This record gives sequence, structure tokens and C-alpha cells, in this order.
Amino acid sequence: MKSTIKFLFILGLTLFFSCNNKNISNPSNTVNSGELLRGSDSNQYTGKIVKYYLEADQKKYEEYYVSGSKSGSYYSWFKNGNIKVYGRYSKNKRVGLWKWYSKDGELQYAFVYKC
Repeated sequence: MKSTIKFLFILGLTLFFSCNNKNISNPSNTVNSGELLRGSDSNQYTGKIVKYYLEADQKKYEEYYVSGSKSGSYYSWFKNGNIKVYGRYSKNKRVGLWKWYSKDGELQYAFVYKC
């Protein structure tokens, strides 16, 4: 029973994070079919995106793009500053080891994504 609950929780997290389109704080950037485009000239964005919590000067998440696709490390934090999620992307897909933590910093789940 406990392993079934863990499986369903991980499945839910996977669906949530893989289907969640994040809002980019810079209005000149848009997301189109999973690719980040910069401005009206449709050049695909390469670089780091950082979103902060509105109430505090604390990062909410940090992710990297290469030619408009998520590629590289992904970090997400709780409002208290503790790490929430860590993983890596390659061409908009999760790859390798991903870890989810509790608000007090304890590792809750780990999952390996294969390409």
C-alpha cells in the first residue's frame, strides 16, 4: 500500500512538472510548443531563466535553455530557501536523477529518467 502511494505521488509529480508551462517573467519572451522564443524576431533563447517569489527576494526556480529548449540543470526552492527539486533537462525532456525534498530539507523521492 505504501509503495503504491509513493508510485502515485511520483507519477503525479511527473505529470505536473512535465505538463506545467511556466510563466516567464520577461514579457518579451514567449513559450511556443515547448520552446522559448525571444522577442518578436523569433530567435530561440539560450541562457538562464530565474523566477522569484513575489513576497520575498528568494528564488522560486532556475532553469537553462539552449536554442529555445530546456537543457541543463533545473532547481526549485521553497520560500524558506531550502531546495525543493533538482534535476536536469535535455531538449525539453527530463534526464537522469531527479530529487524532491521536503520543506525541512529531507530527501522525499528520487527518480531516474531515461532518454
